[in-house]
Amino acid sequence: MTTRAPRTRSRAKSEATRLRIFDAAIQVFADRGYADTPLTAIAAQAGLETGSLYYYYPSKHALTAAVLEHTLTRVFDVVRGEVEGLDDEAGPVDRIRAAIRGQILAARVQPEYVASYISVIGQVPAEVRRLHRTHEGAYGRYWADLMSAAAAAGLVRADITPVNLYMMIIGALTWTVEWPSLGNTSVESITETACCMFLVGAENSA
Repeated sequence: MTTRAPRTRSRAKSEATRLRIFDAAIQVFADRGYADTPLTAIAAQAGLETGSLYYYYPSKHALTAAVLEHTLTRVFDVVRGEVEGLDDEAGPVDRIRAAIRGQILAARVQPEYVASYISVIGQVPAEVRRLHRTHEGAYGRYWADLMSAAAAAGLVRADITPVNLYMMIIGALTWTVEWPSLGNTSVESITETACCMFLVGAENSA
């Protein structure tokens, strides 16, 4: 009992430090760009000695891969939570609608992380993309399964490829984090607009 409590505190402290490093990384990436950001700048932003940062992440590649994984995991958690919160009577289209709402909501919950993800993902070297590909694949398969279920139920037009549809949805909705606060940009309003654009247009009316 006495050993477990210090270990728990140590894990909590370590996790808090990692989150502080992530917060610092996305801030410095935003200020300086990925290529021009050394680990020393991230350590300074996080209030750590560079050697302490190396204890957690041995290279910028490793840190960046961890930040990308952390961001996508949080987005995935929000999307999955919206879908799993539906009742048992929800159909395939209801599940897609919930996932769309989750994607929009995730961008509102952690806007700095999502904005950094958009910016950094196109700048990272092949090694980082390779490290991140497993996580991207899991998220993509989740969306593909939602689309395939709707297609199998005859709810999506036969000339529409489910993979293309979900890629367009994710691509469009991720960028809502950059939208200016003009007009009605509530989660509900954007969800309704997105569903009208993507789901009504893809609906099998035969």
